[in-house]
Amino acid sequence: MIEESRRFGILVRRYDLLGEDHDLMIEAIRSDSPDLAIVRIPTVRTDLIRKLQSLFSDVVIGDCLVVYERDNFKLGIPGSLRNAGFRLKESDSGDVKTLDHMNASVFNGYRNHYSANPRLERFDLVEAYSEWTRSHVDSPPCKCFLALLDNDPCAFCAVRIDHPRSMIDLNGVMPEFRGRGIYSDLLKSIIKIFIDEGCSYVTISTQVQNLAVQRVWVKEGFFMVGSYFTVHLNIT
Repeated sequence: MIEESRRFGILVRRYDLLGEDHDLMIEAIRSDSPDLAIVRIPTVRTDLIRKLQSLFSDVVIGDCLVVYERDNFKLGIPGSLRNAGFRLKESDSGDVKTLDHMNASVFNGYRNHYSANPRLERFDLVEAYSEWTRSHVDSPPCKCFLALLDNDPCAFCAVRIDHPRSMIDLNGVMPEFRGRGIYSDLLKSIIKIFIDEGCSYVTISTQVQNLAVQRVWVKEGFFMVGSYFTVHLNIT
């Protein structure tokens, strides 16, 4: 990934290590010779982690990612919102400073697979999420929506609109607005946008320990479709 390589100052490559092609993928890792290989492995294939540990000297298990999906064709438009003053606006370049501030608040102290790798201990996770959010502003098919409660910014959601499956890439609720049903309203509003765009399915993912958001997903008709270990190979 160009962004990750630039951010870390090392050559970073990403791989999906699936059971049926794992020998070819391992050969690709060796051929590419990255400084850091970030590998996604289905959780049912722990044998592939052992194989990597036998081949590479520095293997870090970063996190476990769970992936959920919603069938919009089957479930239709979600129910009514909890907060009467809640609305969404599509973000533009004038919202970037607000989004940066929101990322700093939402992801302060947050940990993911980067945090587990001692080699990346100085990595600024907040800046990475801010950069990711900014990349969705005025960048079709990506979009970023700013959520307002009585005109106060309360949440945001960065998405990729595609057919038949669209994706929620990143989202968050400001700490001072949590516990008020804002996240549920955000999710319902985004799903409606996807339906209006003719998207049959919505995909979303998170680290397995983030239980609160997964409970909301299930209430809105999402179901788990996959789970993956994120493994870092510190090669050079």
